[in-house]
Amino acid sequence: MVLLFLAGCAEPQRPPPEAPALHERPTDSATLVEARYFTVSIGESVADAEERANMLSALARQPGSNFGEISRQYTGAAPQTVRFERGSVPTDQEALAEATFGLAVGEVSRPVRVGTSFAVVHREANPAEGPTSVGAKHILIMHVDSQRVPDGVTRTREEAQALAADIARRARAGENWEELHRTNTDEPGSPTGGDLGTFERGSMVPAFEAAVWGMEVGAISDPIETPFGFHVIQRTR
Repeated sequence: MVLLFLAGCAEPQRPPPEAPALHERPTDSATLVEARYFTVSIGESVADAEERANMLSALARQPGSNFGEISRQYTGAAPQTVRFERGSVPTDQEALAEATFGLAVGEVSRPVRVGTSFAVVHREANPAEGPTSVGAKHILIMHVDSQRVPDGVTRTREEAQALAADIARRARAGENWEELHRTNTDEPGSPTGGDLGTFERGSMVPAFEAAVWGMEVGAISDPIETPFGFHVIQRTR
């Protein structure tokens, strides 16, 4: 059978048969995993591409093999790195995530069909547990000493803090968040509800970021002071 190769890539030699697994893998409870993977593109024949991917997978599972070197030698590119958080996997990466969660650390997968390619996955050591991103919305109460304060804001810092505390109390009591935001926020051009979407660490000023990462999803903060004023924050993700 003729195999499909990328231009300039070496042809893999068929490795010897693998020894059968003698023990079941212990249950993995990790919620955040990391993997490297390379792909074999499907050309005119799915069967040819799958056979090539199977040969590379078997080669990568041999003792002493170097996953990165196999990727570079036989696909012409370094492996890609990806992280998955259990329960928060994009639809187009579900197959890769399922393969990764099914591997022990250091193990290499059989070929996984991903779109128009077959992927071979190597499970890396677990990264630090916790989400890779969070989501939040906020109501910003500014005062005369706030950075970028718009015209018309005349309240003192103490008045801003007291107003923010009252808004936090009302939000926790069940008042409509969007209405509280609409009638109170001082943030110029703030989106509806003050929704900031999702963001990674290092995206926000330190006090705001520390507050969000320390909250449970759905929780509403006490007033959090930053150079822009006092924020009432609700974590959304």
